[in-house]
Amino acid sequence: MNLDNILMAYKAGEFSTAELKDKLIELKSKGPLSAGQEGLWVLQKMYPEMAAYNVPVYFRISQPVNISIFKEACRFLLKQHPILTSVIKEDQGIPYQVYQSSLPLVFQQEDISAFESDRIFSYLEQKIKKPFSLEQGPLIKFHLLSRSESDHIVLVVVHHIIFDGSSASIIIQSLLENYRDLSQSREPAIISPAADYRDFVSWEQQMLDSEKGEVHRSYWKKQLSGLLPILELPTDHARPSVQSYRGKTHSFFVDLNLSEQIKLFSKSQNINQSVLFLGILKALLFNYTGQKDIIIGMPTMGRPQKRFSSLIGYFINMIAIRTPEVGGQPFSTFLQELQFTLVDGMDHAHYPFPTLVQDLNIPR
Repeated sequence: MNLDNILMAYKAGEFSTAELKDKLIELKSKGPLSAGQEGLWVLQKMYPEMAAYNVPVYFRISQPVNISIFKEACRFLLKQHPILTSVIKEDQGIPYQVYQSSLPLVFQQEDISAFESDRIFSYLEQKIKKPFSLEQGPLIKFHLLSRSESDHIVLVVVHHIIFDGSSASIIIQSLLENYRDLSQSREPAIISPAADYRDFVSWEQQMLDSEKGEVHRSYWKKQLSGLLPILELPTDHARPSVQSYRGKTHSFFVDLNLSEQIKLFSKSQNINQSVLFLGILKALLFNYTGQKDIIIGMPTMGRPQKRFSSLIGYFINMIAIRTPEVGGQPFSTFLQELQFTLVDGMDHAHYPFPTLVQDLNIPR
């Protein structure tokens, strides 16, 4: 509702003076979503129980914790970063973001001293996978799990639509600094930043409408022209008819000896290590499928200006790295060409991937 509609509804007696005040505050703080946020909003609308975009941040504290002070430190975190009080609403099918400082703090403290060590991770997973309501919020939850007086696990779960990987260090630093200040009877500082997330949304829209936006658009349309490949991995089970978004990750450590060999090989080829790993992945996929034209999505930080560097929000963007001739040349030559492709892609990394999908008019 715009201002005129709100005032007309109030005069017609559709809500009270207190409700009028709330609606005016909401109108003042409401703003459009970024292209990336809109993409996540659509997915969450399609799959309301999906937890694939719940982002966990957790760390351990090996000393006594004053629970009431820690809880207050969480409250100050929301005051310092208002985007964490966001909810995503819609008006006539158009989503918008609004800060709602009146939302309750979701803070849960539990004694898990009776848990065996191998049960803790699965218990954390249960909390991480609880779905958020984008419209009702809150979109951030705090958990303090205590194993003993001097052994605690802090788990913060945030929906990706207001948060990205680079935001994690900001949250941890702010939270610990708030706890330190409050423990020393000092009130944590609330500093108005040089910009907020709505400024980024405005920057993005101006970029898309500009000549530079057209240059980015043309580049990606050329990169993804023609028939786009579908990677046909030889899976041991049939692909389900409905996507579940219940994926898993596999992590492993590279031993020191192999790590040194990777560094030396990258240096000898004058390539970045990330290029080498990307090349190895593409070669592995070629080996499994026999397909030469392979597209891999790579995340980029997506913070185009320094004023956005200390903000919490969804800035991350995916770029599609396409190599049409995997396996058709010596691996060292392939790596050199891949590095050029990746550098070119990074030069055009500010063009939002969801907008590109719309531009190309292709299915997911």
